[in-house]
Parts: sequence; C-alpha cells; structure tokens
Amino acid sequence: MILLWVMSILMYLTWAIAQLEGYLALEMKTNAIYQAYLHDFQKTERTLLACEQGLLEPALVESSKPLAEGFSDRCRIEALGPVVPSSRTQEIPQQKYLYQIRAGNRIRIESTVIVDHFAGTMTRLNWQQLYD
Repeated sequence: MILLWVMSILMYLTWAIAQLEGYLALEMKTNAIYQAYLHDFQKTERTLLACEQGLLEPALVESSKPLAEGFSDRCRIEALGPVVPSSRTQEIPQQKYLYQIRAGNRIRIESTVIVDHFAGTMTRLNWQQLYD
C-alpha cells in the first residue's frame, strides 16, 4: 500500500514537472517573438525617421520623382500638396508642403509631416502603425 502511495506521488511530481517545463518553453518562445517584434518595430521607426529627415535635403525637393534615390527600398514618400496659409499670413510667402511617408515591410508605419522648405524645418502631424 505504501509503495502504491509513493508511486502515485512520484507520478504526480513527474506530471507537475512536465507541465512546468511546457510552460517555461512557451514563455521562452513568447519572449523571443516579443524581442523580434520589438527589434523590427525599432528598425522601421529608424527608417521612418531617416526618410523624414531626408525630406529636408534639397536634392529630394528638386527631384521630380515621388521617391528619392536610396529611399525607394526603405520607404514610400507621397507629396500631398502645399499647405494652404491661414488668412493672417497670406502676405508671407510659404513653402510648406504636406507629405505622407510609409516605411517597413513586416511592421509598417505611416507618418504625415509638414515640411517648410524655405525655413528648413519639419513638423510631424501624426503617425500610426498600419495593420493588414
């Protein structure tokens, strides 16, 4: 009887250890997926920032192509048109243009920026992660 009792406790401990190992393996896989996703997101965010900063370069502004050389493989830049000045600043010539930038493959981010080519400044209006 005692032998049966000891064997049942050992079987229960074996089952508990197997469950714990399965849980730990699942937790390790979850952490690996999370780290890969975070790395891809940060890479896409750096690419988006590089593309936004590239809009301030004069070569991109003078180019008639929608995509600048070197940016075509990393992001898509779409010019949405000039920003209409308010009634208070109509006498001041403005060189502000609205651009929409998309970057990334697996993780995609979209940003809308206003670029003042005359002053050499850029303002990000918003950004969002795109989902399928």
